[in-house]
Amino acid sequence: MSNATDKQLSDWGIIVPDWIEQGMTYERLLDIVTGGCASGSYMPAMYYSQATATMQEHGDEVLEYIEGATGESLPDLLQQIARGGDSWRGLQCGLLAYAVELWASNTLAAIDGDF
Repeated sequence: MSNATDKQLSDWGIIVPDWIEQGMTYERLLDIVTGGCASGSYMPAMYYSQATATMQEHGDEVLEYIEGATGESLPDLLQQIARGGDSWRGLQCGLLAYAVELWASNTLAAIDGDF
């Protein structure tokens, strides 16, 4: 994929969900898939204030995406976070990060079937 790393996903006709920052590039997508949100590649899912605001506005969409993409009504991630005694804000960060990473993986697979 020559010069594809700085290409915006919208240039491929890919619609980025409202619960993910717009202007997503192939390079950032690859960073999310290889390092996860916590690596610093997608901090809006890691900062309580940003994740809480996103989940307040788009929480139902995020959960519907997770359920649709995994076929699970209660993902293992939710059970792991709940057992860890994490806060509600921490749970929101975890769910948003999970959804972003899941979306990034599925989108990257659609762009580059060899990944």
